[in-house]
Amino acid sequence: MGKKKIKFRPNYEKLYPGLDISPEILTVLKKGDRRDEYESYHLKSARRIKDEQGNIIGIKPGREISLEFLLDQGVCFIDDSMEPERLIIEQVEKEALYQAIAVLNPEERRLLAAIFINDMTERGYAKATGNLQQTIHCRKKAILKKLKKLIKKQK
Repeated sequence: MGKKKIKFRPNYEKLYPGLDISPEILTVLKKGDRRDEYESYHLKSARRIKDEQGNIIGIKPGREISLEFLLDQGVCFIDDSMEPERLIIEQVEKEALYQAIAVLNPEERRLLAAIFINDMTERGYAKATGNLQQTIHCRKKAILKKLKKLIKKQK
């Protein structure tokens, strides 16, 4: 069999001889020591898996992983541009845009949706609606200018 690990747990009665420590407090201190030992040793260290004869058949890795290990594995963390302040600003800007779009008439919203959401070209939208491409382009520019004014007015 393997060596038994010698564990050091302080004797609180000997450490603090002048204090009258109740058994309940000693129990709490001992449980805290056990928890600390578990967190510092058992979570971090890998353990060997043995069969009935005591032969090592595998290794169970520790459950605590270092940042360096994760970076080496290529784990992607949250982008710095996704700071809470930036997310809030983007949300406010989106709400302003949605409110401005709500002011547009249905024909203007259809044109924007076709071009920016459905990835339709100006020429394709012009053909579908029976207009010239130049007309659609001018309308799009006018609608975007209108949206810009509406958003500035909201601020």
